[in-house]
Amino acid sequence: MFGVAKERRQDIRVKGDIAVAINDTESNIITEARDISQSGVCCKTNKVVPLMTKVVVTLLLPVASRGQKSIKRVKCQGVVVRNDQVRDDPGIYNMAVFFTDMTKQDKGVLGKYVESVLSEENREENK
Repeated sequence: MFGVAKERRQDIRVKGDIAVAINDTESNIITEARDISQSGVCCKTNKVVPLMTKVVVTLLLPVASRGQKSIKRVKCQGVVVRNDQVRDDPGIYNMAVFFTDMTKQDKGVLGKYVESVLSEENREENK
């Protein structure tokens, strides 16, 4: 009868430490990701954005290629699916955005970023 709730997320989330810009017709939010997956991002913000608001999300992802580090900009469409007030911090909200439209190339860049963070986390756990 009672059991473990089924996880609705299909994509693996990793802790984020990347810059995020979220723009709609009324606000521009610059923040940092708390966690990220190929299907969405969660971040803290000081603005309430109504649920189901369509937004443009810009992610600045650190990438390494052939020993060189650089920043890749990924830009996509999304929709706000959660905006909960942080219990211990009035005026701060946990906002989650589900990605609705992203180019195949940007999805690949984001996927490689998530994989690299997972690999790094696994290396740290195995030390």
